[in-house]
Order: sequence, then C-alpha cells, then structure tokens
Amino acid sequence: MSSKIDKSKLSRLSDILKRDFDDGLIPGASVILIKDGEEVFYDDVGYADIEEGKKISRDTYFRMYSQTKPYTGLAAAMCVERGIFSPREPVYNYFPTFANKQYEVDGSGVFKPTPRPVLISDLLNMTSGISYPSEWDEASRQAGKLVEDARKAQNEGIPFTTREFVSRLGEMPLAFAPGDRWAYGYSADVTGGVIGEANGCTFGEFMKKEILEPLGMTHTGFDMPNSERHKLAKAYRLYPEGLRPEGEFADRHLGLNAYKEGEVFFESGGAGFVSTIDDLAQFSKFMINRGKLGDTRLISEAGFNWYTSPQLTPHQARTFNWQDFPEHNYGNFITTKMMKGCYSTPDNVGTFGWGGWLGTNCFVDPVENMSMVFLVQRLFAGDPKVKVTELYYRLRSAAYSALV
Repeated sequence: MSSKIDKSKLSRLSDILKRDFDDGLIPGASVILIKDGEEVFYDDVGYADIEEGKKISRDTYFRMYSQTKPYTGLAAAMCVERGIFSPREPVYNYFPTFANKQYEVDGSGVFKPTPRPVLISDLLNMTSGISYPSEWDEASRQAGKLVEDARKAQNEGIPFTTREFVSRLGEMPLAFAPGDRWAYGYSADVTGGVIGEANGCTFGEFMKKEILEPLGMTHTGFDMPNSERHKLAKAYRLYPEGLRPEGEFADRHLGLNAYKEGEVFFESGGAGFVSTIDDLAQFSKFMINRGKLGDTRLISEAGFNWYTSPQLTPHQARTFNWQDFPEHNYGNFITTKMMKGCYSTPDNVGTFGWGGWLGTNCFVDPVENMSMVFLVQRLFAGDPKVKVTELYYRLRSAAYSALV
C-alpha cells in the first residue's frame, strides 16, 4: 500500500526551483507531481523567453529530446504484444541495409563481420552498436556525416525521411558487435523506422493514432502548429557571464528540423518530440496505472510488465555507465532501479524513467504510485558542472520527504 502525502511539505519543491532560478542556473522550469493518479503539486518559475520577458506557463512547449525514447519503447512493446514483430527479429527484415553488417574492433580501424545480425531487441536495449555523432570511432563519425547530409537537405527544402535516415544508418559500420555491450546511440530512431515499416505507415502516424490521441496528448508530436510556435521555450546555455539562447543548435541537433509544421519528415524516435507539462502528466497517470488511463487501455498487464522490466544481461549491465545510474538496469529505452545504495535518492526499487538532453526528466515509482515530471531547457544539462541534473534529484528527494 502506498503512503499518503502531506501537501504542506511540497512547498520545498518551490523553494528549490526558486533558489536555482535566483542563482542564474536555469532560465525557467516547471514541475508536476502525480500521486495515486491525481495531481498533487504544480509550480513553475522563470522564463520561457528571457529576452522578451515571457514566463513559463502550463501551455509552454518544451523540446523533450531523449525523453522521447520511453514513448518509442512503449510503441515497440505494443507492437510486440500484438504480434506485429518480435524482439528476436533481425532489423534487416524491415531495412535491408542492415544485412551483412561489420563492426570496428575497439576503435582500431580493423573491421570484422558481426557474429549475428542486429536484432530488434538490440535496438530496444541500446546494445546494437549504432552510434550517435562523435569522433570516438568510425561509426560515430559516419553518423555525424549523416546528420550533416540531413541538415543540408532540410535547408534546401528536400524531405529527408525517417526511412532514408534509418536506411543510411544501416549502411554504416557498427561501433561493436551486436549484444556485446550497452552504448547510447540512434537505436530508438531505428526502432521508430521499424515501427513505421511494420505497420505500413509513418512512425508519427502510429504514435498519434495509437498513443497520443487515446491519451489526450494533443500538444505532443514531432512538429507543432505554426500558430503555437510562440509558446516554445527558448533553449539556453550557461556561460561564465550568464545564460544565452542557443535556439538554432537546440532546434536542429541530431538531425531534427526545428519542429516546423509540415516540414518534419525525419520523425526521431530518440529525440524528436515537443510537449507540454499537462500532456506529460497524462502519460505519467497512464504509467502509474500500468498501461491504462480511465477506460483506455493501450497495453496489457503482461505487455506493460515486459515494457518496464530490465533487459540487460549481467555482462551488458556492467557496461551501463550512463551518467548517474550505477544501481540501475535498462530496457525498452527506460532505466529501472534495481537496488538501494549510497548513491540512491529515496525512491523504491522498481522506479523507472528517463530524461532528455535539455534537462527534461521524469520518474515513475510503482510502489508509491507517484510520478514527477520536470521540464527545463538548458543545454548539456547532464554535465555535473552545470547542475541541472542535480536540481532534478533534489526535487525528487523533496517530493519523497512529503510522504507520510
């Protein structure tokens, strides 16, 4: 049985938000807490646009970036339980360019054939060997070139689709053999492509019909109406002299096309959503209710259990070194807490969630039937020197302090 909540103690969350805003660490932020399916706390602070003096509000849009990934994981879990595809299937069933893959041996420049194909399960668990852009290895360098090509096409008004993006990824070498270890990359984007191909539609059409519309998430998607554009919060970077807007970089990062209405053809399952806090609260309620919101059930109990269960093998879990998750496992694009420890916040084993590049974050605690959504737009929020992730965890701790 879950605890009750003392709402009088939730003012601590407001105090934390205000302190970090007053210290100049964030341009603005909002937070919502859901307990037993009901909103028990909401507050916001600061600005969606500092230069224009436009304050954060409940209808402010935020770039979700990697907080898109859990939605892609849910869509994949729904396809699995409907028998549309199996996690055991090779990705080349849907994108032939993923046949006959090679991987680079420890960044050495030596390439070998993969011992087995990239499977859909490798995508869902980020054990595929598919990279994000960087200079670490040939796979990540070629991913960076793909982003440059996508941006060039977009700038010229040429549609660059999810299908083309994923097919091009399939032509590239992998950073390691499939299943060998965990590493962050474009796996969720490939998953979005597979979902579209398997269902005979675009990924965005599937998400809208099967998840967003049933949950009443009318302000969430890969693009946004031009009439709503003024509600999109600016993204800021913290410099020694203070916060400065970084709109173009934030809007076009990782191959995105600035959420332009009618011009988003690469629907990024790993980074592409924009949303509002009330829409995300709807998803939180759905997750607390284990796949059901009101009379609407999107996934069975068995499917939901699989979706939220850790999937990494012990060997793979040892390589799951992402930021602040030493006591966690991973699967279907969410992280799940496996044990309590000195590194922990006061949440429970089984708590799951994921965040995004600009600092947005969310957790769901199934023991306490509690979820928190935190929204902010700060570049490189995971860097401990900029303290945005630490702000999120202080808010989490304050939320648990209100349980009685």
